[in-house]
Amino acid sequence: MVLTLNHFDTKTKQDTLIQEKLENTLAEYLFPSVQFSIGTAYPEATVPEDLSEHNGMSLQFSASKRMFFASDATIRDQLYPNPSDGAAYPLPFTPCRTFQELRNVRVLVVDDTTGENGGVIANNNAKKLVGDCKGLIDRDFAVSNNIELRAFQFRLGIKPQQESPVMRIAKGTLAPARLDKLGESFLLMGGTAKDNTLRSKIGYDMVLATSSFKGRKGEDAIKPGEYMLTIGLGVKADAQYREHSLGTQILVNYPKAVQQEILPIIKQQAEKLATDQKDPRRLALRYVETYERRKALRAKHDEASLDTLEEIENKFSIFDSLDSGGETGEIEDGEDNSQQQKDLLIYSLLKADLSGYCQLIEHPKIIAELQEFARKQWVEIATGRSIKFLTGRQK
Repeated sequence: MVLTLNHFDTKTKQDTLIQEKLENTLAEYLFPSVQFSIGTAYPEATVPEDLSEHNGMSLQFSASKRMFFASDATIRDQLYPNPSDGAAYPLPFTPCRTFQELRNVRVLVVDDTTGENGGVIANNNAKKLVGDCKGLIDRDFAVSNNIELRAFQFRLGIKPQQESPVMRIAKGTLAPARLDKLGESFLLMGGTAKDNTLRSKIGYDMVLATSSFKGRKGEDAIKPGEYMLTIGLGVKADAQYREHSLGTQILVNYPKAVQQEILPIIKQQAEKLATDQKDPRRLALRYVETYERRKALRAKHDEASLDTLEEIENKFSIFDSLDSGGETGEIEDGEDNSQQQKDLLIYSLLKADLSGYCQLIEHPKIIAELQEFARKQWVEIATGRSIKFLTGRQK
């Protein structure tokens, strides 16, 4: 599925001869016969008249400076009763890695605020299955439709049909789980024996949160309960696991978990740092290991790349300007590069010294830098930022 959009300038009404191709979008699934184009808007110059009809196409959706025009002037109303939602939720144009239409999908919709689910299971239990734009997909159902067994960001479209007379759109995250025995052992029949489409189902294929559905609110919002639907499902991206700082948000909001699981780790880290601080060599080794770990993470996330040996040699002149002691103030934005150079230099000196005679670690300037490093380590431990854990990040 590839949707081709022509670009034009909204001020001059001239085509730019640039074509943009979007793969696996809800726009192509929901509106297969509609043509689209993109007009560029200028926040300080564009006026309403600039966004009028162009080449038989009218403005339907927008995302920042990108104005999406369509050959059918009714598609936004079909999807969003409130016109402003065309700018708030330009979801139809989000490219997905894969996209497929799935028939006879048994879906349980749960209100992620109250747990209401149409009486299938107790509200307090249903609420545990979902979160803000977060739901579940049955493991067997995922495998049978070539979906990896890991959490993923999704885009979902529903065309008008018997159990959903209006068009709907949804987004969020789905995680694989066992849903084949969710709720009562209720047998639901779909299709007919005459055309060999008879199908029976027990359990659910998907559990979706009401917050995942965008654009229809109030009486027009989807009601919690069970549905048998034909849907278009796009996998935008899989969750990725990475090392992530704990942060104060978890420390404040999850006191019991902090007391039972995090405080023992903090105590262990504090005891190790206290031991390392008594031995300059061990503290220097800690500095080197910390620098290498953070540098590797930054390189992995394309936030920075490792410096070359030639760059290291060119930075030895910075040694003369190192602070001789005391606490340093916060680094201003303009000083960030200088701080990186300083960190690299200290790391290079300590790395070489630890592999030799360990004489530089007795130099007053190096001692001052190690003391400053230890102080920052204590701050990280005290605030929980020294604790790392794997998190499923959705791109």
